Amino acid sequence: MRRERLWWCLPAAVLCAADGVLTLWGQPPEYWSSGFAQVREGHPVPAWFLQIHPLAFAAAGVPYLLLVAALVLWLPRFWAVLFAVAVAAGHALAVIAWCRNLFPEPVAPVVVAAIAVGGCGFVAWRIWSSRESAADESAA
Repeated sequence: MRRERLWWCLPAAVLCAADGVLTLWGQPPEYWSSGFAQVREGHPVPAWFLQIHPLAFAAAGVPYLLLVAALVLWLPRFWAVLFAVAVAAGHALAVIAWCRNLFPEPVAPVVVAAIAVGGCGFVAWRIWSSRESAADESAA
């Protein structure tokens, strides 16, 4: 059942949230005092939302994650897995970049993020594989 694929989105969603929190945390003091004009963000789309308002940036995450989930549900299995992993990897790189900029010793936050992502990936894989094997047993 395609609905089971939603578990593949768990690492991407966790990393997207971490990326968003670190993006807001990483904004310079001028951003908060200048009416959100001084944005520190490499991607133009999130930068545009940040210039509107921090809540606009945060709210933009909802349709973004819904689009990710829709594509994971719609794409053929191979491409859905590849897409879910690519989205998670992209946000993982962003989290690492923010950790390197925000923390004097970024090793600990990066290790915590890696453990969290690995744990989410493991949970998603276990739930998916247990349901796949249950479906195989019922079909046999």
